Amino acid sequence: TGFVIDPIFLESRTVINEGQENRYYIKNTHPAIIDEDTFNEVQSIIDAKKKNRKSPNKVYPLTKRITCAYCGSNYQHRKERKVHKWKCGRKDKHSSYCSSSPLSESKLIEMMMGAMKCRYSFDQPGALKRMRDDIEKVNQNDRFELHRMSHLMRLILAKEELTLADESNQEVMNKKIIELERSIVDFEDLASKIEEDRAFRMEALEKLQGIKFLEDFIEMADVSMLRAFVMSISILTEIDFQVLWLDNSVTEFGDFMQLHPKKCMEPSNYKKKKSGIEVE
Repeated sequence: TGFVIDPIFLESRTVINEGQENRYYIKNTHPAIIDEDTFNEVQSIIDAKKKNRKSPNKVYPLTKRITCAYCGSNYQHRKERKVHKWKCGRKDKHSSYCSSSPLSESKLIEMMMGAMKCRYSFDQPGALKRMRDDIEKVNQNDRFELHRMSHLMRLILAKEELTLADESNQEVMNKKIIELERSIVDFEDLASKIEEDRAFRMEALEKLQGIKFLEDFIEMADVSMLRAFVMSISILTEIDFQVLWLDNSVTEFGDFMQLHPKKCMEPSNYKKKKSGIEVE
C-alpha cells in the first residue's frame, strides 16, 4: 500500500544527524534560479556596500540641543586635534551661509556653568539643595500620558464642534483647531526632550546625593551633568545666549536676541528671565 512502517517515521519527533549516519553534500542537484556569474556579481556588490557603509553618527549630550540664534540651525559636533568643537550646521556647509562662530565644548561648559551660578545663586546658601529639588520635581512630573490624552481630547471635541458649527462659526473653529494642533506639536517636542533627558537627571541626582560642598560640584560637573539642568541652549555669541532649563523656563544672558524668525527656544508657558551675568 505504500505506507511507511519504519519506526523512525512513526514517532512525533525530529531526529538530527549528529554524526551517527553518513552525511553527503551534492552540488547542482536543482536548476539555479540565477546563473552563477550573476550571483557572484551580486555578492561582490553586497560586500562592497558593507565596506563602504558608514557607521551611525555618535550622539553626544549636546546633540540637537544647541541652536544657532542667527539662522535656527542645530550646532554639529566636530573633533579637531583632540578638541571637541561645535559649529552651526548651516555655517558648516559654507562659511557665507551664517555669521555664527564655532565654540569649543570647554567654552560651552563654561557658559552653562555661568548660567547655573546665576539660576541657583551659588553665592547664597542652599544651592545644592535647590538643584536636587529641581531634578526631583521634574522627575515626579515627567510622565506625560495624561497630558497627551487631554490635548487629544480637546482636539477631538473641537473637530466635532466644527462639524456641528454653522457657516459663520466655521472659520473661528478652524483657527481653534490649528492652534490646538500646533500646541500638540509643541507639547510633544517638549515632552520628548524631557523624557530623553531623564537619564542625565538620574545620573546627576545620584552624584549630587554624595556632594556636600558646592566647590565639589563645580569641580566635577561635566557636560553630561550640566545637561541634567540645561535642556537646550540658543547661541548668538559666547556671552549672548539663551538657556532653556529642565523646568521649561528660559533665561537670557548678555544682549541675546533671536535673529532667526523661528523662536526655537520659546517654551509653552514662556517663563523668561533676563540676566546680566558675564561668562568668565
